[in-house]
Amino acid sequence: MKILFILYSFKSGGAEKQALWLAQRCVGLGHKVVLFELTSGPNDTRLQPLLKAAQDAGVVVNPAQGRPIRRLWDLVATILRQEPGLVWSWGFRADACGLVARMVTPWRWTWLLSLRCADRADLARKQYPHALFHMWADGVVANSRQNVAMLHQVFYSPCKYVVLYNTLKSTGLRAMLPGDRPQKFRVVMLGNLKIEHKGYDLVLEVAEGIKRRKWGMEIHIAGREDDGGWLRRTVAERDLGRICIIHGETRRPEEFLRSGSLFLMMSRYEGTPNAFLEALDASLPSIITAVADIPHLITDGDQARVIAVGSVAECLQALEWAWGNWARAVAMGARGRAWCLAQFSEERCEQNLAALLDGIGREEAQTAQV
Repeated sequence: MKILFILYSFKSGGAEKQALWLAQRCVGLGHKVVLFELTSGPNDTRLQPLLKAAQDAGVVVNPAQGRPIRRLWDLVATILRQEPGLVWSWGFRADACGLVARMVTPWRWTWLLSLRCADRADLARKQYPHALFHMWADGVVANSRQNVAMLHQVFYSPCKYVVLYNTLKSTGLRAMLPGDRPQKFRVVMLGNLKIEHKGYDLVLEVAEGIKRRKWGMEIHIAGREDDGGWLRRTVAERDLGRICIIHGETRRPEEFLRSGSLFLMMSRYEGTPNAFLEALDASLPSIITAVADIPHLITDGDQARVIAVGSVAECLQALEWAWGNWARAVAMGARGRAWCLAQFSEERCEQNLAALLDGIGREEAQTAQV
């Protein structure tokens, strides 16, 4: 089967990483794959190895050239020329272009949408165009069951749904955690600086709590600075520079995670949080908010500490627990790694992907016979 992935751009982010991994695996399963980029921009150097690996595996990359409106017609021409069996769009803009292509080309291909992040407010603001996408699409691939539930709460969708969790590409390397509690207790956070989405405004309150309690902790934050410098300015204004250290975007996220004593995620919403999976892969004791399917997948205190979304108090309590029960926290990190490798392994995700594509292939064959 010919498969066309539509991405807005090859910039950093969990969606792009997952799309590149899936494209590569689709080729491994015997399909012909094209990655179509809608607009050019500053591509993240972290994605370049993934992009090269996909190309080496046989994925054809169609990079953005010219004005965005021209790319829309390039997309239509590509579909007419290649006659893909499946078009898989990633993100709102990609879905909009997929809709135009659906309306002006012969309806011979299956169209899948990707539902990546459970941002109910954003979905509500765009519910009418989203509802239009869902009227014309054949199915939705979500990366959490919560996303599907949230979607049905906002508007009716006639689409079929499949949950395909994100994949962990394990490095096989673990953080070198000492037997005794480290004297310099480094809490690490990894994620682009989208303040409300990732809960970085709450992190400032956590830092204030650490300062008042005089704990020997530092919070190290790495991620692309999409906030226009707000977090740096606010840290300086509130005199939190000794506790909150902002590193900017890192080219070696795995090394950054392994430098920590504990991983923290304060997001208000997520799909499948890649940074959390990567932290578990490093055996880091972790604290995460109850986003996406986390409350259904994880038992608090077993694989990780799970706290209520928006709760600074629960975050401080979990940090105090790890601070005072270091051996138990390290053991939790080890259990978290074993659980993560079992649940999100490449082998398991590839099996789920193969089942999804086989189903589409059978439907396509039946349509051709009719």
